[in-house]
Amino acid sequence: MGKWIFALIRRTLLFLSFVSICELSFSQGLKVKEFKQSLSDGSAYHAPMDADGHPCGLIKVRTDNSDLEFGGEIVGNVQNKINEYWIYIPQEQASLKIVHPNYLPLVVTFSDYGISISSKATYILTLEETKFKKEKSGLSVIVKPEDAELYLNKVLIDNTGGNGLYQLYLPKGDYICELKKKGYNSYVQMVQSGKASQNINVELESLMAELDVTCKTMTAELYINSQLKGHGAWKGELLPGEYKIEACQKNYVSFSKFITLSDKESRSFVIPELERSKGVMSINTIPSGLPVWIDGDSVGISPCKLSAETGEHYIECQADGLKKYRKNIVVDIEKGNDISIEMQYDDGTVGTASDYQKAYAGDQETILQFICNACHFNNMRYDIAFYWVNRFPNKENVIFHWHEICHNRGDAIWGWWMCNWVQAFESIGKTDKAKQLHTQLEKLRNSSDERLSWYLDMNL
Repeated sequence: MGKWIFALIRRTLLFLSFVSICELSFSQGLKVKEFKQSLSDGSAYHAPMDADGHPCGLIKVRTDNSDLEFGGEIVGNVQNKINEYWIYIPQEQASLKIVHPNYLPLVVTFSDYGISISSKATYILTLEETKFKKEKSGLSVIVKPEDAELYLNKVLIDNTGGNGLYQLYLPKGDYICELKKKGYNSYVQMVQSGKASQNINVELESLMAELDVTCKTMTAELYINSQLKGHGAWKGELLPGEYKIEACQKNYVSFSKFITLSDKESRSFVIPELERSKGVMSINTIPSGLPVWIDGDSVGISPCKLSAETGEHYIECQADGLKKYRKNIVVDIEKGNDISIEMQYDDGTVGTASDYQKAYAGDQETILQFICNACHFNNMRYDIAFYWVNRFPNKENVIFHWHEICHNRGDAIWGWWMCNWVQAFESIGKTDKAKQLHTQLEKLRNSSDERLSWYLDMNL
């Protein structure tokens, strides 16, 4: 508050100094001397087109002053010629604003001079400077907020400094003084110049709404009307009106909602926890037909396609005779999520990947080959052999085949396993085969293989 009072006193002293100087001199201004159409001037014949595709009209502003600027709906650039400005105006344009750094702006309303702009027509606007004796016509305006706009008789007054202080010297007359800013109530006051110097000190009444937004996903980006405001939370003032509130984060479903804020409203708005978005995964394994787990939950038999939340997961695949597969994966909604798993066989490898595909499809010859390979002396993986025996479509047929393979090899070690086949034959009702095999095993009882002899003694 102390700084505000100090600034006010300083500005008032500057104004009093300004007024004392102004009251001892003369002031100048611009006024229209003549405005008419030139029927004999064809300069506008090649005028540019306006936004609607119609040729413009041309206004030639004649003046000795070279510091003029022009406002309004102007097409193209203003051409500064000798003692003359060329300005192209769309047809039916209503007015032209003329600005000089040392004078009040001059707004020329065409209808006041019986002028209506037509396409390809040329108009001559002649200006002159006027001098008048000042009669205590100083005006000082101090406004808060400092970026509020000042209008005199609906003409915007430039305030380059943007510090909320306007110091003006006005020709004698009546003025409507308006102070405006979006989100604030406007202030209007009638001012009569030519009398004592006047001061206007106003603080506009705020209509701004206050919004406090919090997202429970604190890392989410917050947007208001597509403008990024921060992450997780934002609080600030907004103009009354409708707003689109958004919360976004990669791999999450975005949140979006429209709200309407009224004058001076204070509102808190909580965005719930964002849900993870989902991506489609395609899983293929070599060999195919294997069970697959995601994060410990069974998702089906490969090949399979499923929907999974975006982000980090782990995938598992396991089957008898194969090494367990486990790997961390990231599901991304913006990228492909095709996963191909080539299983590795354990130490008792019995076939190639293509062989496994055939075996899982039920190919009998391949399964028989797997059984033989698993029981080879270099592998001795009878657990794998029994796994494939159980997958064989015709167990009776596979028992006969395996027995034949073991018998033809003549290796004493296979007799150790043939005892199991005695029980196998008996289980399928082939007692004659069981007896025949039993007889063969009796002959091996006297084998030099002590381990085999011991086993046969225990099981025959």
